[in-house]
Amino acid sequence: MLRILKGGVMIRKRVVISIILTLLAIWGSHNYWLQIKPIDVTFNLQGKNIKQAEVQLYKYSDENSKKFYSQSTKGKIKKQVKLSFKKPYAPKRLKLLITLNSLEGGGVCNLKLKDGKVKLNDLKNFSATGATLKVKDNKLLFSPTDKNVVISYNKKLNLHAGTKFDLLVLLIIAIITYLFAYKITSYLADFKINKDKSRIDIVFLAIFFLILFIPMMRLSSEKTSTAENRKLAVYKPLFKKTGTLNWNYGKDFDNWFNDRFNFREKIIQAQHEAEYNIRTDFVNINNHFIFKSNGYIINNYKSTFKPLTKDELELYSYNLYRFNKFCEDNGSKLYIVIPPASNSYLKKEILIYNTYPQDRTLKLVDYAKKKYNLDIIFPEKVLREAEKNGLVYFKTDHHWTDYGAYAIYKFLITKMQKDFPLLTITPLSEFKKYKKAKVKYNYTRKFIAGIEYSSVNINAPKFENTEYTYYDYKHLKNIKISGKDEHWTHTNKQGHYKLLIIGDSYMESMAYFLNTSFYQLEKYRNNMGIKKKPQRKYPLEMKPFENIIKKYKPDAVILIRNSAEFDVFKNMYPREE
Repeated sequence: MLRILKGGVMIRKRVVISIILTLLAIWGSHNYWLQIKPIDVTFNLQGKNIKQAEVQLYKYSDENSKKFYSQSTKGKIKKQVKLSFKKPYAPKRLKLLITLNSLEGGGVCNLKLKDGKVKLNDLKNFSATGATLKVKDNKLLFSPTDKNVVISYNKKLNLHAGTKFDLLVLLIIAIITYLFAYKITSYLADFKINKDKSRIDIVFLAIFFLILFIPMMRLSSEKTSTAENRKLAVYKPLFKKTGTLNWNYGKDFDNWFNDRFNFREKIIQAQHEAEYNIRTDFVNINNHFIFKSNGYIINNYKSTFKPLTKDELELYSYNLYRFNKFCEDNGSKLYIVIPPASNSYLKKEILIYNTYPQDRTLKLVDYAKKKYNLDIIFPEKVLREAEKNGLVYFKTDHHWTDYGAYAIYKFLITKMQKDFPLLTITPLSEFKKYKKAKVKYNYTRKFIAGIEYSSVNINAPKFENTEYTYYDYKHLKNIKISGKDEHWTHTNKQGHYKLLIIGDSYMESMAYFLNTSFYQLEKYRNNMGIKKKPQRKYPLEMKPFENIIKKYKPDAVILIRNSAEFDVFKNMYPREE
């Protein structure tokens, strides 16, 4: 009986110790299961002489406290400023520091925190050093006496940052830590009783459990993997929203965890590096064909050569015809452009295949012409002709080069001049020409290494040695560009006609040249997954775009989708579900 009692006491001690160690581990790992949302501070600035604006959030309400966190504007000052703070969790005071170029007055208004949930509208509670303040029309106007103006909010802030509690991560950490702690305490207790146990066994066991714990120390919250160029598995709970049981929970959890464990991206990169270094020339990494000898990295889009069925040919052609009919009825001329995907255009040059399969677009072009008298532009011949004088596709990216995009621009303007005689081609003499061994295709005109190069996740500087020719418009300051995310407006008072472009990323570099010819250009990007502006269920659902056409009344519409990704044509006019 005494022995049993002693055993029971021993078990209780192990449990208590394990619980204490588990609680300590939970507290030490709170950054992984308790996420603090940043506090956004937004406000409007008035005044042309403002050089910089800085916001300081103080941890304590004591005016003598020096514990604060600051964020400041970078580059050109915008009318609306948004600064984001990860700390402090519950700020008590706020200061706004404004640096001026000259002693000219300005103003501040609409000062909000935490996505507008906290508004500092009581402007009389502000004071300033280096300026005098005046409240007028819900604005805080300042007349500076110094180039450094400090505006303080005198009331205590009643604010806490939002939190996101990840119960799943907490449970994983708690269970694994408890099992680990209990096993270690049990083993140590047994070791004390059984003197023949080896200390190396304890060390081995501790290291073993530690290695098991490492993958769970930091679970990724990313939605996509750059290294694999795909979407990551989404967590699916044990109980669905309907209250029913998810019978595939084990498999779903396994997929979710496998996509998010710690150091996953590093392991993938190491694997890719090993594959790249082992091969002599051709390497296939993540369905990307890499050729060491000529510097090409090609995304092998399988859809490019997948033959369209009779039903698909009919559905895609009819939907395009229907949209074309709508444009005609509303006074707009439609141009449908399907550029060859890079693996289609470059198939001969890089010898991907033993035979050269036909791009599926050719059958769609032929069918749509015969059945609906619809002209679809597949500009491979235009690019082949231009290629005689330079690269038209990047080697480490699937997009057109500036030179390739300009060739398509010239071809389109020449074709459109039949319907719009005032259109002119902007000559290359109006562009600043230069070369650079980097990729630039997007509307931001920023240089990158190349999407395909980034996707294979290897360190191979030789793939960044190819120089490409770029053209920067000399009179870009005459074109007003505004917008955000997938919708942009370009206005050029020297141009003619209004143009609406709906398409994927292939339109970006082409639009850069088109905005030199047209008076106004409205551009809507609709890659896979982009369905916000305008709001719609499918990327190329046309009803919302038809409403834009009715309102905007463009003279011409360009619909552009590359040959690997035009399956979105099937949902241009989805059936009512």
